Amino acid sequence: MKTFDQVVIGGGFSGMLAAHRAAREDKRVLIIEAKDYLGGFVFNGSLGHHHVDLGAESFSIIKDDLQVLVGELGLESDLVRPNPVGASLLTGGSRIRIPQGYLGVPMDLEDPSLRKVFSETEIAEAKRLDSLPFSFATGTVFDLISSRLGEVFSTRLIDPVIAGVHGSSSHNLDAEVIFANILPKARELGSLVAAVHHSRSESNKDSARSKPGSAVMGLLGGMKTLIDALAERLRLKSVVVQLASEVKSVTRLDNHWKVATQNGSILTDKLSVCTGPQAVAKLFIGEVGSAAEQFNLVDVAIVGLLVESDELNSFPLGTGALIAAGQGYLAKATTHTNAKWSWIQESLPKNQHLIRISYGRDGVIPTGDLEVLASTEIGSIYGISKYAVLETVLIAWPGALVQSNQKVLSDFQRVTKDLEDDGLEFCGAFLSGNGLLGLATEHNKRRNA
Repeated sequence: MKTFDQVVIGGGFSGMLAAHRAAREDKRVLIIEAKDYLGGFVFNGSLGHHHVDLGAESFSIIKDDLQVLVGELGLESDLVRPNPVGASLLTGGSRIRIPQGYLGVPMDLEDPSLRKVFSETEIAEAKRLDSLPFSFATGTVFDLISSRLGEVFSTRLIDPVIAGVHGSSSHNLDAEVIFANILPKARELGSLVAAVHHSRSESNKDSARSKPGSAVMGLLGGMKTLIDALAERLRLKSVVVQLASEVKSVTRLDNHWKVATQNGSILTDKLSVCTGPQAVAKLFIGEVGSAAEQFNLVDVAIVGLLVESDELNSFPLGTGALIAAGQGYLAKATTHTNAKWSWIQESLPKNQHLIRISYGRDGVIPTGDLEVLASTEIGSIYGISKYAVLETVLIAWPGALVQSNQKVLSDFQRVTKDLEDDGLEFCGAFLSGNGLLGLATEHNKRRNA
């Protein structure tokens, strides 16, 4: 039976980070991944002669944990900022620029774009509510926004942004998790808007980063560049990778962990389980499995389109749009990829454009042919009448996003806490939050512990 100092189950970004952490300590490490590639939801596909991100295509810079990793991997020169024109929001029958802020919460209630969606009376009420003593303790994102800005801000502004990022309505997400980086400062300052302003000011160290749409960054060549560089670093550290290998069981054996796969069994002193909660529930019975089953996951589907249209040359939605419910579209978001990233724009022939359209509001994927649906909706979403869809590609991400719930998260952490003494750790977006930054932050905490 083979032995390793540490075995990592799951070769997505979280699993790769766990292996990277262990390899830095010169441990003999094995990654076991069920798919035939590393990177998980950081995935690209081909459209024409172009490789485009069909999973994560940027990362938040609200904190610098992921930028630190980029530096460690020698990718600083590949960092790119999106086109500062920013994205649009389709809501209330209007198209507006998404106000600077955090997940739709504006950093300034005087932002002119708000007046295209809200009346002076509604904005005045938001100012009044956010000036009241900050008494919010617990609840959903909808509860938080309604109490501080008013219900209309939840419905018309926050909900479509939250749905675009987390795939769920603000009614289904816990504020303590989604706004974990904002709430402590909001309680200190007595204002949600002031806390968002402070957070954006801290992350915007120069004028270029303070422009609209620049709360994220990307990499030349797409986010797959990060995965490739991390995989190369693991190779240089002699990390063994076992792809297309399904873990059958995990058992405790003589103070070691025995991991059984279709390719044989492995013994290890430390085990990192970096999968989604569904896989955790299958591998662990009792309290751990039951706690994992309580996480609610949502499905996402993305259609990539290569489109020819001179009407798109003006970038009518900026870098794309988040779409509120009730606007007449089944799509929840779209990204005008070459409008967002200049390095892609420079590679395209005249009048050709790369577009992503996302489906799965609250995890509900429309029935039927999504590539046909996206090819139809793109015209009205972008307001164009003459266009030709040259090629499409579809990728479905079952259970890609987690609906945050503080009680479910706390219960899982409670039942798994004692297992850490036995060398067992659980990692993944269902614990650290949706998005690459959350994963990087969590692993940095573990590395520095």
